[in-house]
Amino acid sequence: MGYASLTSTSGFKPIEMDKRVLAEPGAEDLAKQLPNTCQELSRRLKKQQCHDFAKPVGIYVCASEGSFTNYTGLSKQARGAITTKVFLSGKLKI
Repeated sequence: MGYASLTSTSGFKPIEMDKRVLAEPGAEDLAKQLPNTCQELSRRLKKQQCHDFAKPVGIYVCASEGSFTNYTGLSKQARGAITTKVFLSGKLKI
Protein backbone atom coordinates (compact mmCIF):
# COMPACT_ATOMS: atom_id res chain seq x y z
CA MET A 1 0.00 0.00 0.00
CA GLY A 2 2.71 2.52 1.01
CA TYR A 3 2.54 5.80 -0.88
CA ALA A 4 -0.93 5.04 -2.26
CA SER A 5 -2.47 5.38 1.20
CA LEU A 6 -1.05 8.90 1.42
CA THR A 7 -2.58 10.09 -1.86
CA SER A 8 -5.13 12.85 -1.23
CA THR A 9 -8.73 12.09 -2.17
CA SER A 10 -9.72 15.77 -2.11
CA GLY A 11 -10.67 15.64 -5.80
CA PHE A 12 -13.47 13.15 -5.10
CA LYS A 13 -16.88 14.78 -4.66
CA PRO A 14 -19.94 13.29 -2.93
CA ILE A 15 -22.80 12.48 -5.24
CA GLU A 16 -26.18 14.07 -4.64
CA MET A 17 -28.05 10.79 -4.02
CA ASP A 18 -25.79 9.50 -1.24
CA LYS A 19 -23.03 11.52 0.41
CA ARG A 20 -21.20 8.29 1.37
CA VAL A 21 -20.39 7.73 -2.32
CA LEU A 22 -17.65 10.01 -3.63
CA ALA A 23 -16.77 10.20 -7.32
CA GLU A 24 -13.58 11.23 -8.99
CA PRO A 25 -14.25 13.50 -11.98
CA GLY A 26 -15.32 11.20 -14.81
CA ALA A 27 -16.69 8.48 -12.49
CA GLU A 28 -20.03 10.11 -11.71
CA ASP A 29 -22.13 7.74 -13.86
CA LEU A 30 -20.72 4.67 -12.12
CA ALA A 31 -21.03 6.32 -8.70
CA LYS A 32 -24.71 7.11 -9.28
CA GLN A 33 -25.40 3.38 -9.64
CA LEU A 34 -24.12 2.60 -6.13
CA PRO A 35 -26.61 4.06 -3.62
CA ASN A 36 -29.15 1.23 -3.95
CA THR A 37 -26.36 -1.33 -3.72
CA CYS A 38 -24.96 0.42 -0.63
CA GLN A 39 -28.37 0.44 1.07
CA GLU A 40 -28.83 -3.29 0.52
CA LEU A 41 -25.29 -4.13 1.61
CA SER A 42 -25.68 -2.00 4.73
CA ARG A 43 -28.94 -3.80 5.62
CA ARG A 44 -27.32 -7.21 5.18
CA LEU A 45 -24.27 -6.31 7.25
CA LYS A 46 -26.38 -4.83 10.02
CA LYS A 47 -28.45 -8.02 10.15
CA GLN A 48 -25.37 -10.26 10.24
CA GLN A 49 -23.39 -8.10 12.68
CA CYS A 50 -26.40 -7.07 14.80
CA HIS A 51 -25.33 -3.40 14.73
CA ASP A 52 -24.54 -0.49 12.43
CA PHE A 53 -21.09 0.73 11.46
CA ALA A 54 -19.58 3.10 14.03
CA LYS A 55 -19.61 5.81 11.36
CA PRO A 56 -20.64 5.96 7.70
CA VAL A 57 -18.24 4.22 5.33
CA GLY A 58 -17.14 6.34 2.38
CA ILE A 59 -16.88 4.66 -1.01
CA TYR A 60 -14.47 6.31 -3.44
CA VAL A 61 -15.20 5.61 -7.11
CA CYS A 62 -12.19 6.04 -9.39
CA ALA A 63 -12.54 7.21 -12.99
CA SER A 64 -10.01 4.79 -14.47
CA GLU A 65 -7.90 1.73 -13.80
CA GLY A 66 -4.80 3.92 -13.61
CA SER A 67 -6.37 6.18 -11.04
CA PHE A 68 -7.48 3.16 -9.00
CA THR A 69 -3.90 1.87 -9.04
CA ASN A 70 -2.57 5.26 -7.93
CA TYR A 71 -4.93 5.36 -4.94
CA THR A 72 -4.61 1.73 -3.86
CA GLY A 73 -1.23 0.51 -5.07
CA LEU A 74 -2.98 -2.58 -6.49
CA SER A 75 -2.95 -4.07 -9.95
CA LYS A 76 -5.29 -2.68 -12.61
CA GLN A 77 -6.91 -6.14 -12.62
CA ALA A 78 -8.49 -5.50 -9.20
CA ARG A 79 -12.01 -4.06 -9.11
CA GLY A 80 -12.11 -2.88 -5.52
CA ALA A 81 -9.93 -2.39 -2.48
CA ILE A 82 -10.15 -1.60 1.19
CA THR A 83 -7.20 0.41 2.42
CA THR A 84 -8.09 3.02 4.99
CA LYS A 85 -11.04 3.73 2.66
CA VAL A 86 -13.12 1.69 0.22
CA PHE A 87 -12.10 2.23 -3.42
CA LEU A 88 -13.83 0.96 -6.56
CA SER A 89 -12.13 0.79 -9.95
CA GLY A 90 -13.50 2.61 -12.96
CA LYS A 91 -13.35 -0.82 -14.63
CA LEU A 92 -16.10 -2.13 -12.33
CA LYS A 93 -19.36 -3.04 -14.05
CA ILE A 94 -22.57 -2.98 -12.05
